[in-house]
Order: sequence, then structure tokens, then C-alpha cells
Amino acid sequence: MSNILGEYLSEWEGENEINYLIHEYSRVYLNKADSLNELKLEKRKEILEARLFNSKKELFIYKYNDEWQRVLTIHDNENKDFIDKEYELEDRFQFKSIRIRKYVDYEDNMAYVKKTCLLDLRGVKNNG
Repeated sequence: MSNILGEYLSEWEGENEINYLIHEYSRVYLNKADSLNELKLEKRKEILEARLFNSKKELFIYKYNDEWQRVLTIHDNENKDFIDKEYELEDRFQFKSIRIRKYVDYEDNMAYVKKTCLLDLRGVKNNG
């Protein structure tokens, strides 16, 4: 697991609420976990990219030139230049919606979305 998380392993070891989006070659996993061990990242062989996230931070992991790259974003609610949105999920996912944060930046008096991060999964669907 330390191979894929690299220097950010310690950022997530103590977390007891981890939302995750794992994109493999043939499947997409979107769920919640109580710990890193529950994710079994070290046993997954086909990961293209992954996002571990909660309301405090997001770790985006992806491969570039066969090397794992990582981007950690700590959500700073003091910075007012962001927009939180909630989007409904397709029926194939067990959650009703996902909350995201779009960080806004400015250049030449024009605003643009500099980065998008995942925040939370909301509402479990009743598939009964």
C-alpha cells in the first residue's frame, strides 16, 4: 500500500472515514471505507487512478510515465474562491449523489476552475 500512497500514507492512516473512487481497467469502485486496510490497495493490480477523499482532504493518485503521481489537496474553508456542487449519480452506484468542490482562480480578469476535488458521497439508495 505504501507504494501507491507514497509519502501520503501517514495522512490517511488515522482516518476512520474514507470515501474512495478507484478506476481500474474494467471497473469503477465508488464507496466508503472505515480504514485504509479495508481498501486493499496493495492487492489491486489494475488501478488506473484513485481518489481518496473526505470533507477535509483529497488524495488524487494516477500514473504518469509508469510512475505513481500524487496530488494532496487540503480543503481550506477560509479560501472563499470555491464552489461546492452536488451531482446525482447513476443507478449503478449505491449512493444517490456526490459532492464536489471546484476551486476558482483568476487570470486576465477572467475566472476559471483551477482544480476539482471530491468531497462526500450522500444518501444510500434503497435497491429493494
